[in-house]
Amino acid sequence: MKILCDHPGGNIIVYTIDYTNACIKVNLSQDLRGTANWWFYWNFRIVDCPVGRVHFSFQNRKVISPHGVATSTDGIEWTWTESNGFIDHMNFTYDFTGETVRYFSFCIPYQVSDYEQFILKLHDKPIKTGILTHSEKGRQVPLLTFGGGARAVILTARHHCCEATGSYALEGFIREVLAKPDEYSNYRFFVIPFVDIDGVEEGDQGKDRIPHDHNRDYGEDSIYAATRAIRELCQHLDVAAAIDFHSPWCWGGGDDFPHLHLGPAVGDDPDLQKHFSDRLHEISKTIPYDDTYISHYGSPYNKEGAPAFKNWFALKKGVPLALTVETPYSGALPRGYSKEDMRAFGACVARAMKITLD
Repeated sequence: MKILCDHPGGNIIVYTIDYTNACIKVNLSQDLRGTANWWFYWNFRIVDCPVGRVHFSFQNRKVISPHGVATSTDGIEWTWTESNGFIDHMNFTYDFTGETVRYFSFCIPYQVSDYEQFILKLHDKPIKTGILTHSEKGRQVPLLTFGGGARAVILTARHHCCEATGSYALEGFIREVLAKPDEYSNYRFFVIPFVDIDGVEEGDQGKDRIPHDHNRDYGEDSIYAATRAIRELCQHLDVAAAIDFHSPWCWGGGDDFPHLHLGPAVGDDPDLQKHFSDRLHEISKTIPYDDTYISHYGSPYNKEGAPAFKNWFALKKGVPLALTVETPYSGALPRGYSKEDMRAFGACVARAMKITLD
């Protein structure tokens, strides 16, 4: 049995593998390289899988969601283990039945390969794929554009590279707009799906990256190529909305539900973001949304003046609908969120945006 993390998004540290008992026991933890504070993302695969039960014990705090772990045989289709094998938030078991490869992850991942497959399915749509810039490690940062309206909508994800569920919500937003071009004809969409693309592919945490992460890079001088390029891209655009897709804390309380981090109120309608929240509440049914867990600008986890994406667009560009959409890692449904659950919620975000702006 070999435990590896050399695939896209891989992240694990293995301390010991004990074969002395009938049930193999593995002691391991997430890798916090490059991150200033504790975080919880991990993702590994096993090759030469044994037949029988293996006990996995994490050594660095609670990193297993209430829905168990996400697992896959191909790194593409994922399911939640739910109660099957769940012991507690630091321990789970898995019964191998002879498969060659088995992937395990804290949540359902989303890699560049997932985006590429998504784009292939849009081959008959009027989209333009391009390159925003190149990352610090030379990767191409994708830029997707579509629509012919006069006003721009900026959509981003993965400012914090481990926050994969936001990418599925972003997919849902894009699908909704492309399915109803007449309804969204007033807008032109600019999509940056991987702001921290190096971290996405290398399996970093991304949150609280040293010296600061990509979502704290909108101060006077940006140190990351992607954030510099976003600012340059929008320099002469009339931006109607700027929406940044994220995932929140690991689980618990409001972090089990979709919620918003509001940007500063600017423009003629100080309640515009509240209007958006109300419309989202009316529309979203698959993953219920309400405003109970809104994080208002100036609150402890949404600090006033922080050099974040939404704050820059509001304060420097005067964009009245500039906010963060948080999609939970596993969620508060009776089962863990699926890809389609998250896509359906992203479609609701698009519809709420349109109704609000119109």
